[in-house]
Amino acid sequence: MKKMEKILLVKKLDGILVSSPANMRSSVGFRGEGIVFVSRNRPMVFTDSRYTIAAKEECPEAEVIQYKKNIYENWLTELLQRQGRETVSGMSIGFEDETMTVQTYQTLRALFKKHEMENITLVPLHKGLDQLRQVKTEQELLDIEKAEQIGDRAFTRILEKIRESRSRGEELTEKQVAACLEFYMKEMGAEGTSFDTIAASGLHSSMPHAIPTDKVLEEGDFLTMDFGCRVNRQRRSRR
Repeated sequence: MKKMEKILLVKKLDGILVSSPANMRSSVGFRGEGIVFVSRNRPMVFTDSRYTIAAKEECPEAEVIQYKKNIYENWLTELLQRQGRETVSGMSIGFEDETMTVQTYQTLRALFKKHEMENITLVPLHKGLDQLRQVKTEQELLDIEKAEQIGDRAFTRILEKIRESRSRGEELTEKQVAACLEFYMKEMGAEGTSFDTIAASGLHSSMPHAIPTDKVLEEGDFLTMDFGCRVNRQRRSRR
């Protein structure tokens, strides 16, 4: 939150509207679907009934508000009720222009017009919020280290699995290799994968972004594996 407060101060903003999953989680810890509004007051998380309970657990410092129809309509209405028309009409609000769709931007402008709030200024933040995530805290560095260790251990286990399968005369497909890697990483504490796991053998191994198939690993095959995991949203990969 302190990093977000710095952007508010430097760019002279009254608030920041956060909609990308990575930055919602980075700013307040929210992992569901919705939007986050960060201002000098208590941050607000707007989401639907699917995520309200989880959001309250994940974001103890934020206020969780459940919306029913139009999330941006709810957001603007909430601001008007709390801060008054005069205050809201002169707000300068930062937004993620590199991830917000044109349709959403037009929806916001239409809402401002509907409520006679056309003086609200939307300020593009470009990569501002993404850059905040590049500076890691001590805990984030520890999470990255743990993710790297999990990847190393999963690599060791998959090699053992392949050797055991071959010694028993059992077939192992690319899909099975990929599935085993993902299972091993989650079993060791990963919350998820960094990206779609790649396991490509034989001719497929020449394709850097091959999709695992039902092809069986054969004697003499090269095997390309590209995988990684996330620990507390920090990710590492291994190839």
